[in-house]
Amino acid sequence: LSLFGFFKPDRLLSSITPADAKDFERWLTTPASRTGRYDGAEKGEPLALNTRRKRCRVIRQFFADAVERGYIDANPFAKIKGTLVKNPERQ
Repeated sequence: LSLFGFFKPDRLLSSITPADAKDFERWLTTPASRTGRYDGAEKGEPLALNTRRKRCRVIRQFFADAVERGYIDANPFAKIKGTLVKNPERQ
């Protein structure tokens, strides 16, 4: 998971801040965030924009659920974009 690639597995959800979420979003643009090869991309290439946004959207949903369950007070990923954009090269 991308979360464990950036945050340590023992990191408390309540300790993750909106600034950490922004740092995570930036980290997804680095080659370090790619753990495998997808669709012919090499390991040293950063993730595509829609892949990054999809991952952020899923993580935002995960944190929203944690808020609803009362595990944390606020969603640090609430302002991170998760909207996919058209990519004519992929059609």
